[in-house]
Amino acid sequence: MNLRDKLEKLKGSFKGEDPSSYDEIIGWGRDINRFKMISRLASTDAVKEVMIDFKRVVDKCNTMLTSQREMTEKERSLIFERRDNFTYFINLFKSADKNLDDLEKRVDDNL
Repeated sequence: MNLRDKLEKLKGSFKGEDPSSYDEIIGWGRDINRFKMISRLASTDAVKEVMIDFKRVVDKCNTMLTSQREMTEKERSLIFERRDNFTYFINLFKSADKNLDDLEKRVDDNL
């Protein structure tokens, strides 16, 4: 049984139960769609190329932070912010499959 089928089965068993639990299950459905879309995007050549560029930017930021001691606190803060933003997107694509696996485990645990 695939994950969407499992979720539908779980939704059926929670009808009439605590509305917050049902809403959480509905949220899982949205998460499944989002993680599957991100996972598909991550497997494309275009996104792979972008991720390589993003990693270069993160590496450059790290080099700047460790080698340029004369920067002002504001300059350092901007570099940290830039690095963190690029790292967020890298991790978003790297973790999609793991997030799907974790979500499937949560669904299985509640069936």
